[in-house]
Amino acid sequence: KTRTMEFSKKELNHVILAVLLLTFIFGFNDGNETFQAGAYFKNILVVFLSVCVIFGTYFITQKIVAKKYSIVITFSLWCIQRFYINRGKAIEKSKLKNLYIGPIISFFVTFISRGTFFLPLVASFQESEKRHYRAGRQYVHMEGFEEAKIALSGILAIVLLVMFTSLLNQNGMFDQFIKICVYFASFQLLPLPRLEGGRIFFNSIPLYIFATIFIGVTFVLAIYLNVIYSILIALLLAMIIVFIYFYKYKKY
Repeated sequence: KTRTMEFSKKELNHVILAVLLLTFIFGFNDGNETFQAGAYFKNILVVFLSVCVIFGTYFITQKIVAKKYSIVITFSLWCIQRFYINRGKAIEKSKLKNLYIGPIISFFVTFISRGTFFLPLVASFQESEKRHYRAGRQYVHMEGFEEAKIALSGILAIVLLVMFTSLLNQNGMFDQFIKICVYFASFQLLPLPRLEGGRIFFNSIPLYIFATIFIGVTFVLAIYLNVIYSILIALLLAMIIVFIYFYKYKKY
């Protein structure tokens, strides 16, 4: 029996920091021209609860899908490892700590724009090699397509969350929640290294094309059409474009 749903203390710390940072990003500007303490902190609380639901849905879904493939993933803030070239011209990892570029950029973009522009690129998952978990499978190591599907699963979970909430959205009650979902899911698709979009793009271009078309068209059509119609039209269009991609480039 695999134990792929464990949470380390470090991972939980990173999840908490990610939630707090996302709350800062989406709650920094409450939309009022003048500062009103009561209204501002009420907005922060609403954003915080929304982020908890959204980010919780996002990373738990990825954990569940990873478990299906007997893969261990851990969440951490988006960072890049520092490298240096020694005298022998060999590239080695720096002994210094990782540079958490995601939180740094996201924080400064929010601060400089005064909360009028959102850049929620704060966290991603990292896979761990646990070969005994994949005993009996054809490949001991995680395949690229498996990694892409794990990365996409969390984003699709947010899309479904948007669609479900839209059905319950009476008198704009969940407008802010939906807005946060849309921004969060959309920016995760950016094809950047060590982020979900990059994991999908560099492991499966057809899947990336399908995901971006499906999610983008769904979000746009949902403004004007019924949720079900939006999903069906977006799904059909995404399948057609992927088919054209395969037909033109013959990449199987």
